[in-house]
Amino acid sequence: MKIKVVSFFLMFFVSLSVMSQNKGDVRIGTYGQIFYLDHSIIPQYGLSGEIFVADNFSLVYKYGLGTNVNGDITGHINPAIFLLAFTATSPAAILGTLLISEGVSYHIAANEFIEFAPYLNPLGAEVNLYPDNPFLLSCSVGVNMFVKYITPFNNISFTPYGGAVIIYRDGNVIPVAGFSVYYTF
Repeated sequence: MKIKVVSFFLMFFVSLSVMSQNKGDVRIGTYGQIFYLDHSIIPQYGLSGEIFVADNFSLVYKYGLGTNVNGDITGHINPAIFLLAFTATSPAAILGTLLISEGVSYHIAANEFIEFAPYLNPLGAEVNLYPDNPFLLSCSVGVNMFVKYITPFNNISFTPYGGAVIIYRDGNVIPVAGFSVYYTF
């Protein structure tokens, strides 16, 4: 029974992903952000992406690296990546695992050039953010502001954002601000 349910949801998300790619609604970009933790600024840089499953609704993906207050390497990952160890024998299962998103975003167009996108990412994990705890599950909330069509390349958007990362273990709320550059396929 569990295999049927998991298979159904994997096929459901794969079919949504394929539909969105046919419409050309996939954004891939790079980001730089800062956390404000214990009176210190912690930088992080990485890759992010969105797959639109409807006109205004997208699945969010984010992976990053940085350094903590001690200078140790930190990271942000989607904990679903650990499922790859269990799905490595099936290409379809690997694809399904990689399509598990960290969260969702709803896009609201203010005008032709500006788009606001509040996001909720309940499936995140911080690696070495706290010096005493190497792996913490987290949730992030905030708003992206996509600025589009201001370059000769209409597919590039510049995106400042702000929000908070909530650590599930202790309920600590960490302010975060950043900037992304996306390319839309």
